Amino acid sequence: MIILKDKKKTITWINEDVNDIAIDETVNIYILGKSKIFKYDTNGVYIKEWKLEEDTYKGKIVADKEEIFVLINNDRFINVYSNNGELIRRINSNYVGFLSFDIYENNLYTVTSGNSKIKVFTKDGEEIYSVYCSDHNTWLKNVYVINGKLYIISDDYVVIYNINYY
Repeated sequence: MIILKDKKKTITWINEDVNDIAIDETVNIYILGKSKIFKYDTNGVYIKEWKLEEDTYKGKIVADKEEIFVLINNDRFINVYSNNGELIRRINSNYVGFLSFDIYENNLYTVTSGNSKIKVFTKDGEEIYSVYCSDHNTWLKNVYVINGKLYIISDDYVVIYNINYY
């Protein structure tokens, strides 16, 4: 249902909490709900939805070209879907759960739970770099990549790294 209020559009539905939202290059909107991913166009018109493998109480969704990357409940896997909802592959963290991730150029930047590690993968899932974030002894919470800089967020600090390839 789309509600127009003061020239604003609101997308609403029943019985789904919103965990995260992503927008792809063609400006489709993907909403990560509790048990499904919902896809809308830029006018808020419903396109489709697909069911997740498990319900989520916490998650992250990132749209990158024709692929949708989804992390559910700090799992050890990031599921990669086509923009039509087909599961293409899973990126495995090797026994440690991912807390968060972001995509920059051709790589996936992650922070893991339990061991405060930054891991970098290709978008196909090959791990290409891994380092402990030893700047502080607190739990990592989130990661963002903006304009070639990696922002690592914890309980009490933000560390900014320049991304350099050698």
